[in-house]
This record gives sequence, C-alpha cells and structure tokens, in this order.
Amino acid sequence: MDIIFIRHGHAEHLLHYPHQLNQLHPELTEQGKRQATKLRKQIKILPEDIVLVSPTKRTIETYVHETFS
Repeated sequence: MDIIFIRHGHAEHLLHYPHQLNQLHPELTEQGKRQATKLRKQIKILPEDIVLVSPTKRTIETYVHETFS
C-alpha cells in the first residue's frame, strides 16, 4: 500500500495574492480543476485504497474532481 499526499489545486484565494489569503472556503479555479484532471492521469486510486482528505473545500474539490471526473 502506498501513502500519497495531495495538496489542493489552485484556488480562488490565490487569484489576487496576497490580498485574499483570508478568504473563507475558497473554491478551485478553472486552473485548479485542470490540475486535478492532470493528476488523475498520473495516479490511480483503487477502490480498496483509503484516502484521507483535509476538510477544506478546495481540497475536497480536488479529490472529488480527480476521482470522479
């Protein structure tokens, strides 16, 4: 079994850096969604794998987009 750490893709709070770093629950940007799609082609998550995801919205979006798109 491998342990893979994945951070979130590019999110809204980085669009006007550093002025939006305190934005609550930023979502992925289109660039972040493309990053998640690219990641899906690089790693394979199998049904028997256990995946732990940070509770931040952008991280959950990255995992869901990467896994189910």
